[in-house]
Parts: sequence; C-alpha cells; structure tokens
Amino acid sequence: MIAILSPQTVNSPWVRKEINYALKVAMRRAKAKVKPLTWHDFRRSFTGNLLDSGQDLVTVQKLMGHASPVTTSNYDRRGEEAKRRAACIYPIPGGASSWADPGAGDPVGA
Repeated sequence: MIAILSPQTVNSPWVRKEINYALKVAMRRAKAKVKPLTWHDFRRSFTGNLLDSGQDLVTVQKLMGHASPVTTSNYDRRGEEAKRRAACIYPIPGGASSWADPGAGDPVGA
C-alpha cells in the first residue's frame, strides 16, 4: 500500500487516474451505497493510523512527502475522540485529567 500511495508514485496523474478508476469499478461491483473513495482517502487513513499508533508528526510528514508539517496536519481527520485520548495520557496534577471526561465534573472546583 505504501508503494502505491507514496509521493513519488501518486505525483503521476496517470497513476492517480488509474487508482481512482479501479476504486470506482470496485465500488460499482460491490454495489456500495457509500461516498465514493479516492486515492486521497487512503492517504488520509494512512496519516491518521500512523498518528494514532504514536508516530510523531515529523516522521509522518516525511513518509507522506510533505514539505511542511502543516500540510500533514491537514490530513489528520481523527476528531474529538483522538483529542480526548491524548488528553488522558498525561493527567495534570490537581484533577485536570477530568477535563478529558465531560461527565467527571468541574476540574476547577476539584
């Protein structure tokens, strides 16, 4: 999968067109009633999965072939649950870990 979606490979318009065509055919054959997939969706998943597994942004940036970590961060579509998990990893003394859990009460009053 990495070879198919590497920056060197997908920078070719022909390769992108072929990948998108193959995805379209596969979805039509599966009679899928979902949003159409593109090669870019796989790159977003690749980025999110690496970040979820604990890889740092700079490493993921290099794997994606981006010049800037800002571009890589734009691919991160993990959402609020990922932020909550990250906030729970390093609880701050004084009850601040309850900030990640909205049902835990007011951390200021703790």
